[in-house]
Amino acid sequence: MYLSFVLRLLLAFGIAFLLPVVLVGLNLAGIVKGKQLVKSWRITVFLVCLFAAMAAPERMR
Repeated sequence: MYLSFVLRLLLAFGIAFLLPVVLVGLNLAGIVKGKQLVKSWRITVFLVCLFAAMAAPERMR
């Protein structure tokens, strides 16, 4: 149980730290523009909250 918690935590933080790098790469490649990211900030906040809820440890019974 501890190992699965640590692995999920490492995965969540790894994705969180790589996301800005991926977004900058997509911006430099011309796939996603900065203005598009600013326009869709509400969706981004929702997706971040959804991911955080999925990555959070389950409550023990």
